[in-house]
Amino acid sequence: MNENQLGVLLENILDKVGVIAEGQRILEKKFETLAQSQQVLEKKFDTLAEGQKTLENKIESLTKSQKLLENKMDIRFNAVEQRLYSVESDIKGLKKDSIIIKNYLMTIEDDLNDHERRIQVSEEAEACGR
Repeated sequence: MNENQLGVLLENILDKVGVIAEGQRILEKKFETLAQSQQVLEKKFDTLAEGQKTLENKIESLTKSQKLLENKMDIRFNAVEQRLYSVESDIKGLKKDSIIIKNYLMTIEDDLNDHERRIQVSEEAEACGR
């Protein structure tokens, strides 16, 4: 091999080494970009984890609030139910009282009718007696 061929061969080798070096720099930049992307993703995952914890806390809070509301609703429902039973009992009592009052009024009406007949008979007897 002569000097020229050796020089060409060395140039080719140097070119290839340069290409390899350039490729290595590109790979290093890509790895650097990947590392940065990984950091960004880790931060996003951290943010997502925090968001998830926040949502879980809110759900837990809502669940507790719902239970409290359900308890209050149960208490109010029971109170309304008791009032309803009380009103029903009062209505039954009023029905009984109205029957008693109706019977009493019918008795008074019968007595008044009887008194009217007696007065009428008495007036007729007085009129005939004159």
